[in-house]
Amino acid sequence: MKLGFITLTNLGYLEYTKNCIKSLEQIGVEGLKVYCIDQESFDKLDYDRKLKIDNPEDEQISEFHEFRSGEEWAKIMYQKFRIIHRELLKNDFVLFTDGDIIYRDKRFIKDLINRIDEYDVLFQNDKQIDSDDGELCAGFQFIKSNKKTRDFYNPSNITLEKMGGCDQPYINANKNKLNYNKLPLRKYPNGLYFQTNKNDSYMIHYNYLVGHSKKEMMIKDKNWFL
Repeated sequence: MKLGFITLTNLGYLEYTKNCIKSLEQIGVEGLKVYCIDQESFDKLDYDRKLKIDNPEDEQISEFHEFRSGEEWAKIMYQKFRIIHRELLKNDFVLFTDGDIIYRDKRFIKDLINRIDEYDVLFQNDKQIDSDDGELCAGFQFIKSNKKTRDFYNPSNITLEKMGGCDQPYINANKNKLNYNKLPLRKYPNGLYFQTNKNDSYMIHYNYLVGHSKKEMMIKDKNWFL
């Protein structure tokens, strides 16, 4: 079984990516591949498994951009489809993680493999109740490589206009093209769920926080490792 474990970063987001890497190191998980969309992050990241991804617009996107903050944010999100598709072409499974996730238990990979079963994709749930199917989170996806997923994530089939400014609305608008399942909130909590249901989760995604309030909350939770 070949697994592509990947994330995406730029200079403005680099410290979150480094914190994510550090959390993985602390639980003994290796293999995360970091795609850098600007030269500055590539140069500053002291990490063996890093790749510089070519930008089709031939422009550097180095700044930190807040969630759904405009065209530059949309261009960064478009790159996610490019790297996911690239990895689907050479792996049996792809796990995409946002850099504002920290990991707490090394069993998460085995758990995802056990759960994928007949599904094409497992998504983190971005709602507060497991049964709520209203919003899938694009920041944590475990994807089986098959024709359906390779077509779905193929950037040739997606434009910035189709994406609507962010990858997550696009995925939610087109999710019925996939046989997907949601991951249980107790083990894969989004940021809002975790703040009211702190437990023994495999990971914590510090979404629902805008800008560098993410870092402040990570420090408060003792999950900032730099």
